[in-house]
Amino acid sequence: MNWVLYKSENMPFHTDLNILFKPILDDINNFHWFLSDLEFSPWIEGETLLMEKLKRKYCILTNEEFNKLLAEDIQMIWASLLGRM
Repeated sequence: MNWVLYKSENMPFHTDLNILFKPILDDINNFHWFLSDLEFSPWIEGETLLMEKLKRKYCILTNEEFNKLLAEDIQMIWASLLGRM
């Protein structure tokens, strides 16, 4: 939790999804993901279907789509994320 509260060399920015989800990477594939109120940068190049979903007020991503999102270098400025089995 200190990574989120204080500046750290372990986390270049506080919304790095790869670092935030590192403790549960093995479990990510067990969930579908509900995302809402998204504001992020930069956009994903070439993934038009995924980008269309992310531009909506809310979206539900499969585990495969969520893994694509994690594979990109995206910084979430604001978002609500919920994983559900």
